[in-house]
Amino acid sequence: MIVLLVVMALVFPWALVSDRLARWSITAPIAFVLAGAVLAGGDHPVLRLDFETDAFRRSVELVLAVMLFADATAVIPDGGAGSRTGRA
Repeated sequence: MIVLLVVMALVFPWALVSDRLARWSITAPIAFVLAGAVLAGGDHPVLRLDFETDAFRRSVELVLAVMLFADATAVIPDGGAGSRTGRA
């Protein structure tokens, strides 16, 4: 339950600052990986997670797939990087 509250506490600030961070190519996967490293990494993590459960592994796979798909389908309408206009 605490993990769900932490995720919700991360999503709300991301919604507020995502446009500004997008200017520097900081996307949701990058931001959430950094947040996960800060919260669950190190000798004394803020969140202690049981990585051995199958449900945890499945939920991480699902979240990663959705986030990477959403990031990969971003369309840049002005012909910038990632567009298929054929221009360099």
